[in-house]
Amino acid sequence: MRTSVLSNSFNLQFASISLVMKKILYSFAVCLIVNMAVAQTTKTHNQTAAPNQVADKPKLVIGIVVDQMRYDYLYRYKSKFGNGGFNRLLNGGFNVHQCHYNYVPTETAPGHASIYTGTTPSTHGIISNEWYDRKLNISHSSVEDSLYKTVGANVGGARSPKRLKTTTVTDELKLFSNFRSRVYGIALKDRAAILPAGHTANGAFWFDGATSGFVSSTYYYANGKLPEWAVKFKRDSLATKFLNEGWKLSDAHDHYTESTPDSAPRYETPMGADSDYIFDYDFSREKNASIIAKTQWGNRLTKEFAIALLEGEKLGRGTETDFLCISFSSTDIIGHQFGINSVELEECYKKLDGDLTNFFNYIDITYGLNNVLIFLSSDHGAANNPVFLNDNKLPGEIIVETNETNDLKEGVKKLLNDASVKEPLLLDLSGHQFYFNQSTIKNRNINADSLSEAVAAYLNTLPQVFIALPRKKLLEENYIDGTRRMMQNGFYYKESGDVMFCLNPATFQWFAKTGTTHGSPHDYDTHVPLLFYGWGIKKGETFEKVNITDIAPTVSSLLKISNPSGCNGKPIKDVFIK
Repeated sequence: MRTSVLSNSFNLQFASISLVMKKILYSFAVCLIVNMAVAQTTKTHNQTAAPNQVADKPKLVIGIVVDQMRYDYLYRYKSKFGNGGFNRLLNGGFNVHQCHYNYVPTETAPGHASIYTGTTPSTHGIISNEWYDRKLNISHSSVEDSLYKTVGANVGGARSPKRLKTTTVTDELKLFSNFRSRVYGIALKDRAAILPAGHTANGAFWFDGATSGFVSSTYYYANGKLPEWAVKFKRDSLATKFLNEGWKLSDAHDHYTESTPDSAPRYETPMGADSDYIFDYDFSREKNASIIAKTQWGNRLTKEFAIALLEGEKLGRGTETDFLCISFSSTDIIGHQFGINSVELEECYKKLDGDLTNFFNYIDITYGLNNVLIFLSSDHGAANNPVFLNDNKLPGEIIVETNETNDLKEGVKKLLNDASVKEPLLLDLSGHQFYFNQSTIKNRNINADSLSEAVAAYLNTLPQVFIALPRKKLLEENYIDGTRRMMQNGFYYKESGDVMFCLNPATFQWFAKTGTTHGSPHDYDTHVPLLFYGWGIKKGETFEKVNITDIAPTVSSLLKISNPSGCNGKPIKDVFIK
């Protein structure tokens, strides 16, 4: 009996405990389900609203080219930069310390083309900024195209990417998305806007000084009208407002420790209506806004136009990845004018850093920087001014061009005995290449290969010439590396000339003794910065040598799209998040 009572009591207590446990477990389960639902709701909300939530593909790719930026500028001016521009990419992105051009000439048009095609001029066909056309018997620019008209200004000389023989990474993105991705190019220079954006771009814009605004081509806008946001930007007359402010130093003169003294007439070319070469600059007498490209304001204008485009076109806010190509041109134009050691250039980079900070902050607020893939590089470097080098006991020389002639061209004319004949053999000297008149060669029964070899042999006797190669060797030899290989990479058989040559280090074929230039196979022209940042990029650095043609396949691999059609570069594996 006692056992039965105890058993019943135990069962009742167990049942009571079980009921309590069930209630506790039920409450716990309800709380767990509610919390999971809240968490899922919060996660979904964050995916759509929080700008720093990482997506499975970038909303936007931004390719930035800083024209004529040498690699060492990242460190020469580093202490003058803030934390939000160049240093933001340096400290939080991936730094390729040894990025080099692998061809000549190192110029703007082939530079931009090579970055975005992943190949060299020997394949993509953009052999220079401009070159001689044997069929038309004229020199033409890399983007000149008479089939189209300028949109936004009543000027001739319309533009298109038709001379580019391959696709770009931007073209491949369009193809991959069935043309749903949108692509735009922006720069002060036409070639720097058009070539990166590729053949299938939605638009490309460059600056026209006569109208103080950005213009385009009927290649992109067949109706002959700019988008309304671009029209409004022109109406706002930012270029005029900036020029009315003049160009003043943002700091005391003695703080510009990375430069020669501001008053350096031996190395700098005067500019403006008052022909001055020292701060402060007054542009109140200027009648054409083109001079803005020679100031910090050119980069500021480009940045503001880029933001206006992002807002106007709602780029990066759809279901597909969009692509914006930006080139800052004023750094190149100021470098040419004043040289690489000038206060003007240092001030320009300080201000560009501020513009990049402002731009990156806008990107972060609008998209979240983790959702945007950014890369920054340059189309070429630049040399120290030879007069400056000579003043400091360093080698350098300038072959001054006068009235469109120079020692090299005149020497070849004498060699060919062209001065006294009606049909001269020499047609043109362009892009470090001599072009011969094939009709004259045929009429005079001259062996074309022998002629090219004779001229190359003559050039190689000149003390200023580093290497000269005839057309036959460029076509038939298989150079493995070195300058000869770089020349071969820059030689496109359908467009290039009959003799190609390179000058000695720090030797200019130039129209003045001031400022600087570029175009050579030497390190100061080939070594450029390369920084990756944002979506899909790990923080780090590499000191392995990388070719400029490796950028496009790296971006293609990140986006999981095909490489450009002529690409022969390789992905930079170290930049990828494992």
